[in-house]
Formats: sequence, C-alpha cells, structure tokens
Amino acid sequence: MSSLRTLPRMRDDKAQAIARLILVTLPPAFRANQELYVLLALRVVVLSLRYGQSPASPMAYITCAHLMCSVLGDVETGTQFAALSRELNDSIGAPEFRAMTPYATGALIHHWRGHARDGLRYIREAKSTALETGAIEYAAYCLSTDCGYALALGEELEEASSRAIASVAELRQMNNPVLTLLGEFHRDAIADLRDPQARLWLLNGGDPGIDARGRELDASDDMTVIATAATIRMWFALLFERDELGRAIADGARATIDGITGFYYRALFSLVDALLQLGDARRVRGRARVQRIKRARACRRELDRWARLAPMNFEHKVALIDAELARVEGRHGDAREHYDRALLGAQRHGWLHEHALACELAARYYLGRALTGLGAHYLRRAWHGYTRWGARAKVTALERRHPALLREAMFDERRAPPRERTDTGSRLSASLDFHSVLKASQAIADKIVVDELLRTLMRTVLENAGASRGALVLQRAGRWLVEAQGASADEELRVLEGAPVASEHLPLTAFNLVTRTQEPLVVSNATREEPFARDPYILSRQPQSFVCLPLLHQRALLGVLYLENDLIPGAFNRDRLTVINLLSAQIVISIRNSARYADLEHAVAERTAALRETNASLSVSNRELDAFAHTVAHDLKIPLGTLIGYTELIDEGLEPDELRDVAARIRRTSRDMATIVEELLLLASVRRGSVEPRPVDMREVVERSLQRLVGMLERRGLTPDAVERPARWAPVLGYAPWIEEVLVNYLSNALKYGGPSPTITLGQTREPSGELRCFVRDDGPGIAPEIQGRLFQEFAQLHVARVDGHGLGLSIVRRIITRLGGRVGVESELGAGATFYFCLPPAPDDAPPDAATA
Repeated sequence: MSSLRTLPRMRDDKAQAIARLILVTLPPAFRANQELYVLLALRVVVLSLRYGQSPASPMAYITCAHLMCSVLGDVETGTQFAALSRELNDSIGAPEFRAMTPYATGALIHHWRGHARDGLRYIREAKSTALETGAIEYAAYCLSTDCGYALALGEELEEASSRAIASVAELRQMNNPVLTLLGEFHRDAIADLRDPQARLWLLNGGDPGIDARGRELDASDDMTVIATAATIRMWFALLFERDELGRAIADGARATIDGITGFYYRALFSLVDALLQLGDARRVRGRARVQRIKRARACRRELDRWARLAPMNFEHKVALIDAELARVEGRHGDAREHYDRALLGAQRHGWLHEHALACELAARYYLGRALTGLGAHYLRRAWHGYTRWGARAKVTALERRHPALLREAMFDERRAPPRERTDTGSRLSASLDFHSVLKASQAIADKIVVDELLRTLMRTVLENAGASRGALVLQRAGRWLVEAQGASADEELRVLEGAPVASEHLPLTAFNLVTRTQEPLVVSNATREEPFARDPYILSRQPQSFVCLPLLHQRALLGVLYLENDLIPGAFNRDRLTVINLLSAQIVISIRNSARYADLEHAVAERTAALRETNASLSVSNRELDAFAHTVAHDLKIPLGTLIGYTELIDEGLEPDELRDVAARIRRTSRDMATIVEELLLLASVRRGSVEPRPVDMREVVERSLQRLVGMLERRGLTPDAVERPARWAPVLGYAPWIEEVLVNYLSNALKYGGPSPTITLGQTREPSGELRCFVRDDGPGIAPEIQGRLFQEFAQLHVARVDGHGLGLSIVRRIITRLGGRVGVESELGAGATFYFCLPPAPDDAPPDAATA
C-alpha cells in the first residue's frame, strides 16, 4: 500500500483517456455484470501501476476496497484501500468522479467495520459533492441509496419519510427513471409502514400504478434495483407474517443477489431469508423441512462471518437466527439463551426495529409453549418498539392479532403525554392540525427577551411552514435591518445582527414589491417566474419557491418575513399559507410585546434571575424525581417481568438440565435488579452527601478496586495482575470511597465491552492545566462519536435504550467527579477501543495521602 502512495502522476494522455472511459462504465457494469465490473476496475489499477496515478485512480482503489471487504473478507486491506482512495480523491480525483469515493465508503464499505447507520453521513456528503461538481448520475445513486438505507437501517420512520419525500423530489429532476422508481418504491414503503390503515401494497398489489412501477423495476435489467426491491418486499412479508409470499420473493431474487454484493441490503436479505425459512418449519416434514433448515444455516454462516468483522451490526442477527433454529429443533434452553442475546445486542447497539422484531419472535415462542405471562411481556416490548420506530401499520397488526394481551400497553401509551418533536417530518408535512399550530404559536408567545423571541420565532416558522431557509427583516429608526436568518438544517440561527438588507439575504425584487404594496407574495417557481428569475439572489441560490409576507400592526408595516424552499416548486400551498398567516399574526403581537416589556424586564432583572435560578433548581429536582420513578417502574419492571415468566417455567415440570438453566437465569436477573438498586442508592447518597476533598493514595484505591472485581476478572480469564498499571501514582485531591466507585465502574465496563480476551490499561498523566488525569483504556470495538456525547448525561438511559450498555453508572461517575471539582470524559475511535478518564486537582506536596475507605 505504501508503494501505491508513492507512484508518480500519470503523464500518458492515451492511458488517462482509457482510464476515464472505463470509469464511466463502472456503475452500470456493477449493476449489470459483476465479473465485467471487477475486470474493469482492475484494469484501471493496472494502468495506475504501469503509468502512474491518474484522476481515475481513487475510484479504482475504492472499488478494490469494495472487493476486499465484500467478496474476499479482507476488511483490513479493504480499509487501507479506502483510506488511500479518500487521500487521493482530495488531491488528484477528477471532479466528475469525486463523489464516488464517499458514496462507496458509506454504501459498500463502512458497515464492515463501524456501525452501519454511521455510513449514511458518507452517502449524504457524497450527494452534496456530486451536486457541487455536476455529477448528477452519482447524486441520483446517493439519493436512492439514502432512501433505502434510512428504511433498512431503522431510522425513525418520520425522519425517514421526510428524507424520502425530499429525495424523490430531487430524483425527478435528474432524468434517471429507474432510480426515481426505486426512490418512489422506498418512499411508499415507508408511508405504508407509517399508515395504521395501510393496504400493504408491497405484498398485495392490485393498484395499477404500483403494478406498473413494479413491472418497470423488474424490466430494468438492473440487478441492484431488482434485488434491493425484493429485499424490502421480503422484509415486509416477514413483518406482516406472509412467510409463503416472502419465500417466493426470495426464491425469485436469488438470480439477482449479486447486484447487492457489498451493500447492507445483502446482510438484510440473509437475515430475512433465514427467518422466513424457519417461520413455520416445525409444521413441515421430510425433505422440505431439511431444505429449509439447511438454507437458514447457510444464511447464518454468512452473517456469522460478517459478525466477526462488525459485531455491532450483525452479532444480534446471528443470535436471532440461532434462537429460531433452536425453537424449530426443540432445544428450549438454547432458544431462551439466544433470544436473550439477540435482544441485548440489538438494544445495546441501537437497532430499534430489529429489537422489536426479536421481542415479537420471542413472544411467539413463549406463547407457543403456553407461557402466557412471559409471552405477553415480550409482546408488549415489541409493541412499544414498533411504536417508537413509527411503524403504525405493524402496531395495528399486532393489536388486531393480540387485543387482550396488548390492552395494557395500549392503555399506557394513550395515557402518556405526547413526546415533543422538532424534526424534518413536521417541516415537510402537507398541513398541520390545530393543536400543532396552537403549540407553535404558544412557543412564540412565551418569549419576551428579544434574542430568544427571534430565535424561537424563526425556528418555529421554519419547522412548521415547510421552509428550508428564512429571514426576518424589521424596520428600526427608518432602516430595514435583517434581525434573524438561518436554515432549517442549522443548529444555531443568527439573530440581532442588524445587517442592512442586501441581495445576499433575500431577493430584493420581492422585498421591494412587498414593502411597497404591503401585500403577501407567493412565488411557486422562482427560477422561471419573471421578474424574480433574474434577481441576483435567485440566480445565486436557486430556491424553487418562496413566500414574502408583510408584518402589519394597525396598518403600520413592522417588518417582512421571507421563507423559501430549495427542493420543491409550489411548496407553499394553501394549507401552509394558512399556517404561516396564523403564525405571522402571533409574530407581530410578540414583537410589539417584546418592545413594551424591554424596560420592565430591565427593572426586574435581578429578581427575575433569582426566580430563574430557583425554578431551575426545582426543575432539576423534579426531573431527578421523575427519572428515579421511571427507573423503578421501567428498568426494574422489565427484569421483574422476566422473573415472573421464568417462575412459570418451573411449574411446567422441567427436566433437571432445564431447571438448572432457569435457576441460573433467575439468579442473573436478580443480580441485575440488585445492581440497579445499588446504583440508585449510590447516586442518591452522592447527591445528598457533602465531603471535603483531601489527598488520596491512588495506588491503594486502584488495588482495592481490582480486588472488588476479582470474580468478574476470573470470568473473563484474567487476574488483577493481568491489568496493566503504573507502579507509582501521584496523589489526587478527592475522596477515596467515591473515587473507588468511579474506578470500579470504569473497570467493569472495560471488562464487559473489551475484546474477546480484554486488554485493560490503567494510567495517570498530567494535564497542561496541572490537573491529574486518571484513565482506564480497553481494546473493545470503540464508541461512535455521536454516542460519546451522551454517555455521561444524567439518566441518559431512561426513556430510551441504554447507550451501548453504559447507563446509570456513568451518570454517577460524572456526579461524583463534578462534586470533587473535576471533570470526566471519553476518547474513542470505532475499532480502536475506548479510554475513559477523570481529572482531579493534584494533592499538595506536603499533605499525607488518605486511602480511607469510609
């Protein structure tokens, strides 16, 4: 690989022309003939070796990465090829092909090493690059894959629906009928899952338009498109218990399965195919039963090979197939064990939809054995999982099939307060109900401080009006100033900048017309309607539609609200204009009230600050009380339900081996409940306790922590001496019993989530600030960046799945170290382990260390 990096630049014009010509044919070759695709890619590599690096080389190397990871299973070499491709792509890559490296990374490579859902960011980056460089064909690949992956990888369906609608709107402008059809296929599949009255057109057909689209997809001769659509249809058949239809689809798709080699769809195909084969296998006899089990085991072998490369994506899938195999073969102890493994893995790594599926299959297993209590327990968990995912069609199907068993879950959900959301689903909704408008209006009216008002105003309007960008212009002392602006994707909106209105903020032709006539202006096709199409702003930013609205109070013009949509012509229909008008009326009132209350707020600033501090303290206390209650009701309810279910098994007259297995499970579950109670008690004691930091002998604290974990170390094949640690430690300023709890938490997590035979290192370094950093490093799979920021949040594991297994304990760690005047953190890269640390002040040189445990 190092020799490839040092190759000279290609100077032979003929060789460069050949390489470029081959690159143009690579995408269609992949979709039509896999062998030709491989030969073409290797031909470009040979040209690079012979004549030097060319603008085509990055794409050839990313193709090699694809082959290494997906076909040969050499992920290490494949990852190196991908890194080389990205490195050269930025320096010598041809602009028209530059999007393919991030696209291939996200669509074909990333899920063999890191969490599959993280690959979506590469695909979305590639789409932006493709549009910037004019590579419309590659932009279409990105949009189509984004639609399908958002569905297959289990993004919440409301968010996935918004993305799919926007993606299809863009695809229709790209003159790629096949990928547009596939995008529409994914969009309608998501819509069907979200519709409680869904017709399940993927399974039933009967709609002439849908049937025509299916025939067009099948007639496309694009193996990737055909196999992708077949995989999604198989998945629907599994979800809605149409196993016979699903098996027929799988049989028909076998001829095109090479078209999704390397895509995540290939793993999904193997999972679904195995589960479909095993669904009713117990009722089949003879050769048919043997063939089904044989095919399921073949799928399991594929997934097991991938699970060794990326356990966070595939390990729980293997466990679920193992559970179903054990169910079919009557190995009840193994079935229970594998269902538990599948549920734990799916929950730990954030596979919400597959966790719900595993719960449902476990429920069918226990109900099939007439263990109603345990079956109902897992059925309710499946119901809650599908509800959180947004699959209302599946939720309705479960309710119709098990109305009595799910009555309690349905009652609890309807009694619970609705969850607040501010996502793209609300932005792309065709219309809003009265409750949504009232809620948005209240959010604006609640703000009095000017900057808070403007920020809330813009965010609320953007989220509820279907706009991608907006600006608020107000009149100050006879001058028009832009006081708030931003895009729906921005985390922070710019407010109170007071910039004079210019062509960089909004189309001045529209602004001048509205200020002159004081009448609303709605433009459905901004790039074609005159005179706006020639406005410098329109020429530069290319919005598809916009609305410019005067803000009037008693016939006086206070300001102008400008909103645009850069994806959809005619985005501001009658329903959305009704919403905008309702909100704009509240905007005017709020702006006036803000001005009137400015002086009054200044006069009572000190009193307001005191009240705010009190309210914040009460709010924190209330949240903590609510979280404690929820932990007891939720985190203890689940293992309690499991205990009740296992006690039912004892009454079944189990064999001695099964009885010992159940007893072991009861002991494990009881220990889990005891751990939760101990963590809550420790958190409460830290919250109430008050200590004076004093010097702590870290060596003594470390040794005591390791002795507390001797049993856990032995279960992982280790002893305390196997843990690497320095012989000398500098004393820190803290409280020994609390620091011991911190180290025990860090060490137990390292043992749980380290490698197969974990390597654990403890150490201490001095920060530039003078603080002492004490750390615990493991060799586990690492933690994704977006998860790291949530690990230490207080009660982060409540109301949602636990963050990769690091739940209540890390919130205790953060509270302890914060009380001692320090800070905590984590450093990790996927595939490279994790380092958890805490920083505390050093003890004074003349102070004797204290290692007391009480």
